[in-house]
Amino acid sequence: MSIDMQQFHSVFFEETQEHIYALERILLAMDPEELDQEDINCIFRAAHSIKGGSAIFGFDGLTGLTHVMESLLVHVRNQQLQLTPPLISTLLNSIDVLQLVLVAYQNDSPLPQSQIDQQTTLLEANLPQQSSSNNEMDDSETIDGFGFFDSPATDNESFGFFTPLPPIADTHGATKPLSDPEQQPSSDAIEAIKLPAVTSIRVDTNKIDSLVNLVGELVIADAMLQQMSQCEVSTSQSMQHALEQVTHHIRLMQDAVMNIRMLPLSFVFNRFPRVVHDMAKQLDKQVELVIQGSDTEIDKGMIEQIVDPLTHLIRNSLDHGIESASVRQQQSKPRVATITLSAYQKGNNIHIDVSDDGAGLPTQKILEKAYANGLVNTMDLTDEQIWPLIMAPGLSTAHLITDVSGRGVGMDVVKQNIEQLNGHINIHSTSGVGTTFSLSLPLTMAIVEGMKVRCDDQIYIIPLSNIIESFRPNAEQMPSTANQQIIHIRGEYLPLIALRDLMAPHSPKPNPTQSIIMIIESGIRKFCLHVDSLDGQQQVVIKSLEKNYKAVTGVSGATIMGDGSVALILDVEQLAQHTPQQLTSTTNEVLHG
Repeated sequence: MSIDMQQFHSVFFEETQEHIYALERILLAMDPEELDQEDINCIFRAAHSIKGGSAIFGFDGLTGLTHVMESLLVHVRNQQLQLTPPLISTLLNSIDVLQLVLVAYQNDSPLPQSQIDQQTTLLEANLPQQSSSNNEMDDSETIDGFGFFDSPATDNESFGFFTPLPPIADTHGATKPLSDPEQQPSSDAIEAIKLPAVTSIRVDTNKIDSLVNLVGELVIADAMLQQMSQCEVSTSQSMQHALEQVTHHIRLMQDAVMNIRMLPLSFVFNRFPRVVHDMAKQLDKQVELVIQGSDTEIDKGMIEQIVDPLTHLIRNSLDHGIESASVRQQQSKPRVATITLSAYQKGNNIHIDVSDDGAGLPTQKILEKAYANGLVNTMDLTDEQIWPLIMAPGLSTAHLITDVSGRGVGMDVVKQNIEQLNGHINIHSTSGVGTTFSLSLPLTMAIVEGMKVRCDDQIYIIPLSNIIESFRPNAEQMPSTANQQIIHIRGEYLPLIALRDLMAPHSPKPNPTQSIIMIIESGIRKFCLHVDSLDGQQQVVIKSLEKNYKAVTGVSGATIMGDGSVALILDVEQLAQHTPQQLTSTTNEVLHG
């Protein structure tokens, strides 16, 4: 029987990637002075699994290198070879080569053969002289037509494709494996075998995306039905009840489908221990990375898009936030610095914090460079107003850059990447104590809970997560100023912008005391938004406006309403940029543009 092995390639690539992450994670956590035998067994099994699976598919670039790694680990496991820091570094470098080879096979591109040969030679140089990785075969290995396989039942390696059958007992109480041709089980014995329950399956992401789109269409259809029922005065009570049930079940179905798209942040976080390890070594600093909340889940469409921003923030913390061990000791701080990468869910948002216990942001230096570069026109700014300046384009100066990274170098890109995900970033820093970058991201970018607002007979959607409250002001709450309108509420003065000024500038603007004021909170600041009226709350499906039309300032997307009309979803982060940072006439134009 001919079997097309290519159908299993995607599964092999995914599982091999997981084994590579496991190898890297365990090696980085190893203490050569206090080796854990179980850790050694784990990395041996991971290397052995990669070798066995790659041999099945004929991926010799992976098989050869992992075979040498496995041979070396056999000697470590048998205490014939000491796992020293240099040897750990050699193994980590081998993992880097494995990653390159895996990507080459995935993309059907040429193998990095010179790197494979070089790393194989380095590994073989660490083997005891009486051993040879090319002709040595461990007792646990046998060879057949496909490649190397693990025979002991304790290792239980099936490479993700087959569930191994347990041995059955013969009449004398001994056991024989099912693969023994002299002892094939009867049909009754096969029926009696209890296979492990399957708790997960692998699904092509295109199928999930298709299902999400269908649920989105259901949400739109439900909104249409609700619109029709409100227009029909004679709608029966039973019809209303049926519509409520449809709405309820669509919401449950939508939640279930969206959960399928969710992946734990460990997919992102697990790559950073290696980043910290290598960069700390390069900078000659002692740094410990603490990861918290890696099981927090986020939409799979956002997973890869947050890798670059987080990498940049961590590299900046290492390069500029963390002091050298000698400096920290002089300041009575622990020689080993700590970078904390944490995640948690709050409401409909995922929060990711990157914190360090380093020197903090050089506030005065940032302000001086921003002033010199024309980013601000005053030196009278608070720390809270200075910190975001490091994310302004053009702040980069020689004093803030190193060959590794620079606070101000690329931070504007970090900000843009986060805002493209409808998120925002906050900064808090204390001199001598440390800095925290807080990212706030929506759970999903597919569906949003929104408030419908009306402006010049057009409906707009504002995400509920950004709305603090809505009210109708009185004249006393609107003191007159020379440059702008402000709202005074509960002892706080907030800038006021009118939605008509942005979306319908030529239409007459109603008196705020005769319309609605909404207090909006964004990652940049809090402000008031003047709208004509509120039209109720609704869950909407986000459609890309840029892909289907073009990018519109102040708009993050569009949606289809129950009556078939199109409503624009407002981008509160861009709206906030139209508000000044201070309410006084001397500083209400702190940032240009």
